[in-house]
Amino acid sequence: METNPEKDSGVLGSLFQTVINDMRGSTPIWEDFTYKSMKLHSSLKTTVVTIGAFLEAFQKVADMATSSKDILSLFRAVWLMPASVAHSTH
Repeated sequence: METNPEKDSGVLGSLFQTVINDMRGSTPIWEDFTYKSMKLHSSLKTTVVTIGAFLEAFQKVADMATSSKDILSLFRAVWLMPASVAHSTH
């Protein structure tokens, strides 16, 4: 099988030009993707920090509840109190 280097280089040049033209047209799509990826990263970072703060606060409540039986019994009474009793006005 015989190859023609001039023909092969012409085909490769045409393929390269097609790829470059396609890339030029896709720039807005890549910019949008990059922007939204950055927004997602920021949101996830904020979520992780917020969850960490929540867990720290929850741990403080748990530590307080386990360190005092009086507080624990009060917590249980409030937690198990029926909604009608908790919201009564008398």
